[in-house]
Amino acid sequence: MEDGKISVIVPVYQAEDYLERCVNSIRGQTYRNLEIILVDDGSTDRSPEICDRLVEQDERIVVIHKKNGGPSAARNAGLDAATGDYVSFVDSDDWLGAESYEHLIRAMEDGVQITMGGLGNCENETELINELRFDRRDRCSGEEALLAMLYSPRKDRKGCRDHMLYMTLWNKLFRIELWEKVRLEGRITEDVLALFQVYLITDQVARIPELVYYYFRRPGSLTRGNEHEGRKESLESLKRLADYATTKKLMDVCIDMRVIAEFAMLNSLVMTNDRQAYWEKRKELLQWMREQGKNGKGYVMKYQVGLFMLRYLPHLFWAYTKRKYCK
Repeated sequence: MEDGKISVIVPVYQAEDYLERCVNSIRGQTYRNLEIILVDDGSTDRSPEICDRLVEQDERIVVIHKKNGGPSAARNAGLDAATGDYVSFVDSDDWLGAESYEHLIRAMEDGVQITMGGLGNCENETELINELRFDRRDRCSGEEALLAMLYSPRKDRKGCRDHMLYMTLWNKLFRIELWEKVRLEGRITEDVLALFQVYLITDQVARIPELVYYYFRRPGSLTRGNEHEGRKESLESLKRLADYATTKKLMDVCIDMRVIAEFAMLNSLVMTNDRQAYWEKRKELLQWMREQGKNGKGYVMKYQVGLFMLRYLPHLFWAYTKRKYCK
């Protein structure tokens, strides 16, 4: 088994109620060769004091206090300070199983550059809402992982798409050199663009069936806050993915994913009753599709119907969406 040092980066903002649970789950790992980097992102609660107290309890902990800049800037500060052979990202309100890093680093062999495991969604420490796992221990290429991140038709019985295992930072262990020229951007969907770039330079990814990360679905968190802003930022990230696509297959997937995100944005504009923005977004989408040589054929039926309505019956699209989502 590999024995290199893992740099664990934890962005911290207004996390006084959850921070110790998170850090203690990292400190308690059966794999001991860790560097735990707590990045206090300008918190105004007791988080800075808790960070400083935790440093005194464990010599493996390093604290960075910085002006507020959002989770991407905090993770970037952690990457700049990291001295490990590997890097992992943990959010301050989430936690790990005791053997998470042992499971992940055990699969980091024979040219593997990223290992990833299962993800559990929780509302407390004792009950899982749902979990996403890989069926077995295996490997794939970086491009295969990238395609799975962007699009996967599979759903579990509760409707969760398995592409979530590929598109989050949390459930993974990376060789540090993958992040030498890659940094994160944005506040809500910062994972997607960075992972796209990382997967492009990755030869081998190992997938393991063990559950390694527990995501805490707390009310008021950034990702559960403004859904409209989340869709808007997600769309902007997807627009930029095409800049990094290196094959026609990747380009086609990027285009298809953008179409899906554009529909989500249109639905959001209807739900917020923003008619002017709806008409502007409709015009922009149809113009962009003409430029890409796309006519809607090849998409699943609901998007074919949606595109037909946008072109020829835009008022009906508005009325249908309003009735469906604004009851």
